Amino acid sequence: MSSGVKTLILMRELPEKAFYASACGDNCAPWLLRIAAQEDRTVNLRQIMDFGLGKEK
Repeated sequence: MSSGVKTLILMRELPEKAFYASACGDNCAPWLLRIAAQEDRTVNLRQIMDFGLGKEK
């Protein structure tokens, strides 16, 4: 499993923790948004992640 997938699983299961989301690639961005749509999460992001906001799919 990639470090991004592991981080996403932990984010989902441990909402009280803060996570280093820089381990996630841009392919994790839609999943981060899905998790955030359900509940608030705290992440540390030290890179610019392409969330695709403003783009139509």
